[in-house]
Amino acid sequence: MTDLDSLRDFWQEADPPLAERKACLRDFWDMSRTPDHWITSAAVVDVGWNDIRSFEARLNKFLEASPQLLRDYPDFVPVFPTHIGAIEQASAFGCEVIQLRDEDTLWARQLIHDYDPDYILGMTMPSVDAGLQGECLETARQAEAFFGGAIPVRIGDMQGPVDVAGQVWGEENLFRAMFEHPAAAHHLIGLCTDLLIAFHQAQEAVVTEFIGLHCPANQWMPPEYGTALSEDYAPLLSPRLYEEFSLPYVNRLSEACGGVFIHCCGAFEHNWGNFLKMKNLRGINPAPPEIDWPRFVQTFGEVCCLAPDMSHGGPKIWGDAEGFRKYLEETTPRSAHLFL
Repeated sequence: MTDLDSLRDFWQEADPPLAERKACLRDFWDMSRTPDHWITSAAVVDVGWNDIRSFEARLNKFLEASPQLLRDYPDFVPVFPTHIGAIEQASAFGCEVIQLRDEDTLWARQLIHDYDPDYILGMTMPSVDAGLQGECLETARQAEAFFGGAIPVRIGDMQGPVDVAGQVWGEENLFRAMFEHPAAAHHLIGLCTDLLIAFHQAQEAVVTEFIGLHCPANQWMPPEYGTALSEDYAPLLSPRLYEEFSLPYVNRLSEACGGVFIHCCGAFEHNWGNFLKMKNLRGINPAPPEIDWPRFVQTFGEVCCLAPDMSHGGPKIWGDAEGFRKYLEETTPRSAHLFL
């Protein structure tokens, strides 16, 4: 394992210093302020799926990559990752974790195949350290022991409550229950919410500086600003269903954790109105497919931070990196709190 003493200088002698970078980012997250620049630390330590469950491999890649990123990106703050994949909560419920041939990503086999609302109503919340969540917690403890609190630690993957419920029961069963047996759907989504809150709090309790933003993984967020959720089922739910089966649980998480940052893959414009009802909404990271970027900025630009990712039209609109920045400059006010 890499000797920590020989590598401390990579964060202690950073220019600008880490404390100055964090102060700048804290101002950027504050929506009452007008940012003096867009944050451009589009860099992340790529752990690699094949090594993600080895703490030593994860640590060595982190220590090898961070010095260059600190030199290249003045907004970059190294945060140690603990994520394993989007199936951490599902695995805690008992879902089998599988890895498909020729793919690095981990997947979860749904736990309950039958449409059995009575069985769902009898379910209870699993232990917070069950499944891969336990591995994430152990990684956080190891990082804290190694760095002694000198480096922030990032939360594991946090799927939204409906997303987890869909992984556990299967989307077809969950969506059917929303119409035929809403009590069962609410019960399971509530259990998923309780587990996510417990997981956030358990990781927070074992590290000195805990960062609740898991996606995008290249940004530091003030610890008191809460957690992040991947709300990837938002594109699949109508506004009425989202308002009943997702929004109350997202708000419960936000209140328990201190705020919420939302990542969403897919076309979720029909639920923007519901997103505006989220309590302490810290930011949104839309991902492909494309969105109406000017309208997105008009809707959320004064509400929270925005992380464009690749979903504002794609290469057919902006072509390359230079076209990307030009497109943003033409469609986004400089006062926007924007992560590039």
